[in-house]
Amino acid sequence: MVDNRESGQQGHNNRGPNEGNRLQGNPPPDDDAQRRVAEYAAALTVAVTQLQNGPKEFRDANKRQADLDGWKLYNIGYFQPDLDQAYGSSDMVVLGKDVYWRSVYLFIDAVRDAKTNDTKKDMIAKNFSQLLRGEAQAWWHCSRLKCNASKESGATKLSGECI
Repeated sequence: MVDNRESGQQGHNNRGPNEGNRLQGNPPPDDDAQRRVAEYAAALTVAVTQLQNGPKEFRDANKRQADLDGWKLYNIGYFQPDLDQAYGSSDMVVLGKDVYWRSVYLFIDAVRDAKTNDTKKDMIAKNFSQLLRGEAQAWWHCSRLKCNASKESGATKLSGECI
């Protein structure tokens, strides 16, 4: 409601959409100004959406974190075929919170069971050597050295002692 004291009437403001701007000293918006405002609004909408969703690498990182859901690489256990018999003679030995596998078949089953999604598969593949202990770890590093030396020399057979 507008108080029209001069006329003594109260009523609605019947001014057009541009009259208020002219009365306040602002020119009416032209088509170009309206187009720019629409472009700014669209750009702001895109910016807000990107901020809410985050850049692709952040969304990917969030997905990887959700895929892991508290899972850690060491949940698989460690492969150590030469684990001292003093810890038990079983193919699987639990020491504290860690599991040690003597049987390569059981260890591989544990690895396969852990690969429930691509994130875990990637994590296992990139950090596989961290799951090896004792002779298995020595073999892994030695065989990788031989493989690298063979590639460098052009040899096709792996032979000889650990380099």
